[in-house]
Amino acid sequence: MCGFVGFFNFGNKDLLFEATSMIAHRGPDNQSVYWDKQNNSGLGHRRLSIIDLSESGNQPFWNDTKELAIIFNGEIFNYLELKEELYSLGVTFKSKTDTEVLLKGFEVYGKQILNKLNGMFAFVIYNAVTKEVFAARDHMGIKPFYYYHTNNILVVASEIKSITTGIKNIQPDLNAIATPMHFQTAPQTGFMGVEKLESGMYLKFKNNRLSVKKYWSIPVGNKTNKSLEEMTFDLDVLLNKAVKRQMISDVPVGVLLSGGLDSSLIASLMSKNTNTQINSFTIKINESDLKQQGIADDSFYAKKVADKYNFKHNEILIEPDIIDILPKMVYHQEEIIVDPAAINTYLISKMAKDSGIPVLLSGIGADEIFGGYRIHKALNTFNEYGIITNNLISRRTGQLLKHIPDYLPLPTKKHTRWLKKVSFLLSLSKDERHLFAKDAALMPNEHNELFKHKFSYNELNHIKKETELFQRNHIEYLDKICLSDASIYLPDHNLNYLDKAMMAASIEGRPPLIDYKIVEFAFSCKPEFKIYQGSQKHILKQVARNYLDNEIIDRPKVPFAAPLRSWIKNELKEMVFDLLTESRIKDRGVFNYAYVNKILYEHYKGIKDHAQLILRLIMTEIWFQTFFDRK
Repeated sequence: MCGFVGFFNFGNKDLLFEATSMIAHRGPDNQSVYWDKQNNSGLGHRRLSIIDLSESGNQPFWNDTKELAIIFNGEIFNYLELKEELYSLGVTFKSKTDTEVLLKGFEVYGKQILNKLNGMFAFVIYNAVTKEVFAARDHMGIKPFYYYHTNNILVVASEIKSITTGIKNIQPDLNAIATPMHFQTAPQTGFMGVEKLESGMYLKFKNNRLSVKKYWSIPVGNKTNKSLEEMTFDLDVLLNKAVKRQMISDVPVGVLLSGGLDSSLIASLMSKNTNTQINSFTIKINESDLKQQGIADDSFYAKKVADKYNFKHNEILIEPDIIDILPKMVYHQEEIIVDPAAINTYLISKMAKDSGIPVLLSGIGADEIFGGYRIHKALNTFNEYGIITNNLISRRTGQLLKHIPDYLPLPTKKHTRWLKKVSFLLSLSKDERHLFAKDAALMPNEHNELFKHKFSYNELNHIKKETELFQRNHIEYLDKICLSDASIYLPDHNLNYLDKAMMAASIEGRPPLIDYKIVEFAFSCKPEFKIYQGSQKHILKQVARNYLDNEIIDRPKVPFAAPLRSWIKNELKEMVFDLLTESRIKDRGVFNYAYVNKILYEHYKGIKDHAQLILRLIMTEIWFQTFFDRK
């Protein structure tokens, strides 16, 4: 929807204006800045008009007494119900915005308003009389929130570049960059002193003191006694309600349609809940790139769903000028998030913007909460057959097989990669497996060889978070896996790149499948409601059978991928060797050149597939050049 910046006990109006201008892409419809000279504080806002397109929706938005002001990014999907509730208490309104409902709800309920909100949001409320600041981020971390605090200074923003515009001397955080994962784990961002307000949290800044607290966590451990049929009915009601709410808008709403289960289900529910024609958007990858990446073509199924519901279907062939677009994505993502799916998302969003559709619903999040990733099935199966998989023999066998070469003559390279992956996971203990299930996770020995500065592996932020989670013995194993992905991977990786890539094109993305009520529902399900006789997202598929053909529901999952292996081998090859020279690597002082050279040799000789790691290496170098070499 928007972007905001807040300076408290810091800066001046001109600097705040500059910091707000840095995020013009988040809100091309209006920029407004308020400066409180007496308190040396101010609020800046960029607006993407979605609800109440009039000037009365511009921000900062003040209450009737001019005591409280709010800057807000996101949407409150139940704002009409809240508005009726506040009306009954005698509250009056001067606009038709959800922003005003949020502010006046805070006046009435204080921080308890957070328990009444259903939406995606990051907001800041400033008291111009007491100088107090109250801010919060939504339950699942759909909308971003960054802050910098030192001594009596607080700077908050929707994007890091607004903070670094004001705070000039921020340095790279080498500990955060050395994460074993291919994304930054909250609260770390890669920028020293800049933190992410984690999902379901609020902060207060009072008397120059900052406090951060949790208002909501994903509930685990309390399983339902209801039958599958009863739960399927309940989920159907929740899904319909979430999609209907998230279609509320004063501008056209479309859908990111991959042709998979999740986005197709959203498409069917959108069609059910509107009489207007819907625009759908999908990607297509050429056949040679599909083969090399080892994925199937989803676009055929996307078109079938679009035709079934008479959507206006838009298809884009992924042939980007990757040399130009990669630095652009590094700039917009700000954190080092190594996933080429962000490029797909940006290109689709740009197409939607050019088509006059500023809001897109997305199917993101269902895999994390309903056990939809292939690795969920594999780990859960290993756990079920623990007597076979959790012993010394399987670990020793796995240790041997994981060293097989990538060029083993199996039917496809994909089969070789999966054999190596399964062997590798079998070589680990039960609770270690999920740590390294993601493709780009670095093992301790790899981590030690790659990074020049030596960090205690077990003390790295991501490892500590995962270890703590998997030590919670009262949680069932599948729930641990889903909880890790829903509370760490989803907000710090998937939702992060989704927001940044879409807002780079001035598009608002809405993910109805992770309405927090649906998330609470998912974690109340018995494990067999998620994975049943090999069928993943079982209960979600049961709902989908009310709306979709079995051909869509039962086909194998296809990842939202880009032709990374082809790009690294062809279009990006020159960039790889230009950015990863011996002199550059040694001057930067982050990676060990000998190990980088080994990675490049093995990859381009076809000995091992290091495409994801190579992308990480070049994105890291571009990141340094973008944010630190060229201030």
